Amino acid sequence: MTPAALKQAVLEEIGRAPAGGPYPPDDVAKVTEKYVTLHAELLAQGLVTWDITEEVPESCSGPVLAMLAFACAGVYGVGEPRYSRLRLEGSFGAAPQSLAEKKLRRALAVRFVSAPVETAYF
Repeated sequence: MTPAALKQAVLEEIGRAPAGGPYPPDDVAKVTEKYVTLHAELLAQGLVTWDITEEVPESCSGPVLAMLAFACAGVYGVGEPRYSRLRLEGSFGAAPQSLAEKKLRRALAVRFVSAPVETAYF
């Protein structure tokens, strides 16, 4: 997922823009600021393998989208019950871990295999 597509998806997820746009430039700028902050936090924890300007890997795009949506929810005053759902799915560094944080850690684990591999016996 490209950074632009990620930001658009976040605006749709929090209800700030309809699916397909339009995406107000100041809203995109606010989401960009939150993405920079989130990327830095994830980088400090060793949870990103891509540069901030690169595409988010497919296995990580869902969790990053959920985390970024929750990070933006407070800025836009997202109401209940959507806010609680976003917090459950996408908070970062909370106890217990959110679904997105668990998925992201699992996707980036050294021994993680995203698809089963057929074993060949000789």
